[in-house]
Amino acid sequence: MKIIKILSVAKEKDLSRFFELGLNWTDSRCLNFIYTPDEKLVAGIFTLGLLCRDLCIESKNDKNLHFNKLLNNAKDYLEKCKSCKYICQPDLAKCGRFEQAQSQYKKIGEAKNYTVTAIDLIDRTITVGFTKKPTKKTPYENETYRTIIEGYSDEWHIHGMPSLIQHERKPALGEIYKELTNEKAIKANLGESYSQISFVTSNLQELKKFNELEIEINGKQELMGKLLTLSNESVSRLNSITAISRRGIESAHQPKNIIFSDLYSFLKSIHIDRFRGAEKFIFFNSTESDTKLSELYEYISSNRDWLTINEKNTQMITFCTGLGSADVIILNET
Repeated sequence: MKIIKILSVAKEKDLSRFFELGLNWTDSRCLNFIYTPDEKLVAGIFTLGLLCRDLCIESKNDKNLHFNKLLNNAKDYLEKCKSCKYICQPDLAKCGRFEQAQSQYKKIGEAKNYTVTAIDLIDRTITVGFTKKPTKKTPYENETYRTIIEGYSDEWHIHGMPSLIQHERKPALGEIYKELTNEKAIKANLGESYSQISFVTSNLQELKKFNELEIEINGKQELMGKLLTLSNESVSRLNSITAISRRGIESAHQPKNIIFSDLYSFLKSIHIDRFRGAEKFIFFNSTESDTKLSELYEYISSNRDWLTINEKNTQMITFCTGLGSADVIILNET
């Protein structure tokens, strides 16, 4: 049993039951509404449980998706963003993107930036290059090119984004993750990125505070942001999204699990196509406005033809968390 306490609040709170719920969760394509009257932190604790669950599954990394991300970004940069006059105003450009494709790629262990120059969709390769400045020995600029090939792209990543694999030999915080998962965490996953869990919030200030929370795990203290890899500059196991702007929501990948920290985030994201089919968890508390609660009621009422109550999962969550049956609603999304 993991004893998890929040230390950065006036009174230490044991939220282990929400961590265990995430750690043992089985996906079933449901909408999970969980009402926690006096607690704002459970969404993050539950997310940590889901993250640790996936650390124990060998396939839960981005290896199969990584080269496609590199190739698609390079394609959009060359075909859309490189010559775009709207400087990432998608409503004017009508390009189908909600963020600018990046031109710069980096390779682990090298300081230089490489610029995308060409792609080959048949051979599935990306050509990148950089310009060597004139020196006394070579008093002229020299263009140097390299080719990124599928199957040999693990050390390449888009500049400003997490890499697929960790720079350091030893994964950070590996011992704590192993303790959280009863030694079941797979070593390779501890040092590899994963984009199938998304945490959506509408309050950036609250997210910052949450990121800086100190938690205690069986007597060992660590920052929540580091455990969730929200503040890790190397790899990322969690995609953090702001629901304040349309661009923030639309920039998300196609996740398998989405955690909404409030009703506003969920209601803003209802019609996002890439969120369809994902398991969704909506946490809300007594601070939610009556307007948002009314919107939620209207949404559920007007979609009764494809939303049905999942009594089994509802009973399971109430049992695991100690919440009342009126505080949990699980709906099958068909």
